[in-house]
This record gives sequence, structure tokens and C-alpha cells, in this order.
Amino acid sequence: MILEEMDFLIAHQYGASFPTDTYARRRQIAYERTQGTARRRLSRLQAAYDSLGVDKSPGLAITEWNIFLDEASWQLNRTLEGAVIAAEFFIRTLNAGAEFPVWFANQFALGGVWLALYNNWTSFSIGPMGYVFEGFKPWQNSRELPVQVESPSELAYDQVLPYVNASAALSARGDTLYVAISNSAEQEMLSCHLAIEGFRYHGGRIRRLEAPSPTAHNESNPMNVVLQDEPVSAGAVDSLVLQPHSVVFLELSGTTITSLGNEPGAPGTFALYPNYPNPFTPLDSHGGERGSRSAILSNGVNPATTIRYQLSVASQVEMAIYDLRGRRVRTLVRGRQSAGEHTVTWDGKDDRGQIVSSGVYLYRLVAGEQVQVRRMLILR
Repeated sequence: MILEEMDFLIAHQYGASFPTDTYARRRQIAYERTQGTARRRLSRLQAAYDSLGVDKSPGLAITEWNIFLDEASWQLNRTLEGAVIAAEFFIRTLNAGAEFPVWFANQFALGGVWLALYNNWTSFSIGPMGYVFEGFKPWQNSRELPVQVESPSELAYDQVLPYVNASAALSARGDTLYVAISNSAEQEMLSCHLAIEGFRYHGGRIRRLEAPSPTAHNESNPMNVVLQDEPVSAGAVDSLVLQPHSVVFLELSGTTITSLGNEPGAPGTFALYPNYPNPFTPLDSHGGERGSRSAILSNGVNPATTIRYQLSVASQVEMAIYDLRGRRVRTLVRGRQSAGEHTVTWDGKDDRGQIVSSGVYLYRLVAGEQVQVRRMLILR
């Protein structure tokens, strides 16, 4: 059966379901393709698997990216604006995680003409969209990470969408953190503050795809839009300037942080230690809007937080999460435990399995007549 042998879906889509006559409206293309077309097509294929009793889930293969085929708009495929839209689509797809598993992404036009590779009779030149594929190429075999973004947002066609979108991944060896950031603002330069949890970088490189105009292309000059590559040192990318209509790729070398940073207490000690990481971002949280003209990005290797505590004697123990109004949110531990050190993990969900909102929460340890309370912060 063909479906049993099928591993991924290749879907070509051109144009949009709404008018795309202005830059602002075209900002909605990547959103529509991720939330609409890809979701619908994969869900229909999954339904076909299920109806036939085939135990597998389809993936998405990105083999070509064209926005327009009509003659009036074709040139947009070759511009920096087209590359920014493509990058945002890949970022949104990667952030969808298991919902849109990406099998591979390859621009076959790099080996041909008309879109990503130009022949102007004197030299060959990669188009802006081709550089987006080049920027994501090192991500192969890496593991996607949760990313939380707060960005200024504006109305596109009929959706209020953030200017800044970002995705992140950790290399298979755990020694390289990849981050991709797109700024779809037509004219606005943004200050970006990057917070990294669970990974300490000591160097790497930053690659920028930018130009003075979103209509910039490489057909007349191969150097109009290129990936500008520069080294970075520790702390150098904690604050970035994002040019309008631009894409930034970070490749940061370093190590993952696995230690909780607290030595166990002496035997007979009752202690509740600071949770780690703090703050943390639950796995399926999404970025919100931000009023100021800046963007804040944070990513974490661990989408949960770990709480460590020590009991002086064997006790009946209760560990629970409370909001600042004193309402119980989640019970993590309830039962008798032995003396010594223990750990428990909280994934940011309440007792009903719902992700809690951003804010400060209390975690309270009760062991017999002994009680300790600490605070933690959730960012969504």
C-alpha cells in the first residue's frame, strides 16, 4: 500500500487566500501557511493513516519555496522580503514540533536557475532565499528547543502578528546552540534581548541576512544580499540590533548546564533549595505581545524546573505549588519519604493539566511540623 510506504508530505502552495498588495498584508503569508495549509494537509494525511489502521505519523518535506507564480508578483520570490517570509515559515514550522515534524528542507533550485541561483552572464549568485536554506543547513540532526518571544506586534491582513519570530535547536553532541531570528518589520529596527537558559556559550558566530530595502535582490549585483558572517565572544549576543526585514542566525559554542548549583546539606538537615532553572518556560507556551519597541527571546534546554529538598528524618511529606493569592495550583508530592535528599520536577501545569500563566509562584514543602517556602518565576 502506498500510504504504508509514505514517510512525508511534499506540499507546494503559491499565493495566499487574502490580498497581498502591500508589505503589511504579506507579513501574514508565513502564518497562514503554517496555521492553515500545512496543518490541514498533514491532518488529512494522518486521518487517512488512522482510517486504514496504519500506525505512523506523516512528516513535512520542504523542497521548494515560492510565494507567487503570477507574472506581476514573481519578482518577490527573488527579494529579501521573500527570504524573510520563508525564514519565518521555517521558524514557525520548527516551533510546531511534533505537530509538523520536518523530515528535510532542501531548495532544489540551488542546483538550477530562476529562484535561488542566478546567472547574469558574468557570475553566478545565490538569491536571498537560498541563503535562508544555507543558514538552516547546520541544524541537521539537532534537537529543537522551546523558545519564548515577546515582540511588538502589528496588524497584517486580518491577524495581529509579532514582528519577531525565533526558533532554537541544540546539536546532537550538546555543544552548539542554534538560534534563528526573523524581523518582519518593514522599516522598524528593533533591540533584541536574548536570555539563554541551560546553556553557557563561550563563542561562536552570527550570520546576518539584511539589506537597506526589502526589495533588494542579487540579479544585478551578487553582493547586494549575502549572509554576513562575524565571530562572537561570550556575552556578545545577549543584546542584538535587528535590522528591519532581516534574518539572523546564531551558532553558539559551549556546554549545557546540568548542575543545580547547590551542594547537599549535612545529614540531619531540613532544607528547600532554589529551583533550577528559574525562571523557566513550559514546553508549549507561546510568545505574547509587548508594547515597547524591543524583542525579548529566551530559550531553555529544559522546559520544566527541578526542585531539590532535604529531609532531616523520615517524614510524611507534601510539596505543592501556590499562586500569590494562596490558591493551590499543583500538588507535586504527597506521601511518606525517607531522610536525605530528594528532587521533584514541575512542568508548569496545574492539577488539571493546563499550563499556568506567567508570574510568580510559591513552592511549599511540609515535612511533619517543618515548613519552608520559596518563590519561582514562570515566563510565557
